[in-house]
Amino acid sequence: MSKQPRESIPSQVIDAVRQELSNRTRIAPNEFKVVETRQQTWSDGCLGLAKPDEICTQALVEGWRVVLSHGDRSWIYRTDAQGNAIRLETETEK
Repeated sequence: MSKQPRESIPSQVIDAVRQELSNRTRIAPNEFKVVETRQQTWSDGCLGLAKPDEICTQALVEGWRVVLSHGDRSWIYRTDAQGNAIRLETETEK
């Protein structure tokens, strides 16, 4: 039994995540290394990361989990399929 090839992440999603992180950190977008990308289905329109008192659509959202790094720091982002909705899941330092 062979595995089906997974769809590769659209470059527009990577570009959008890099730009969001650049805005947050003031580091140039092209300096972030893409460590991992994985297709995900999020539980709601807030990509499973609702803020207190935030109302989210209650529909499954196809999207991506994207891990970026720069130096000894890394960031995990959640996006929708096109990179229009982007949320920071976590930030870590090694």
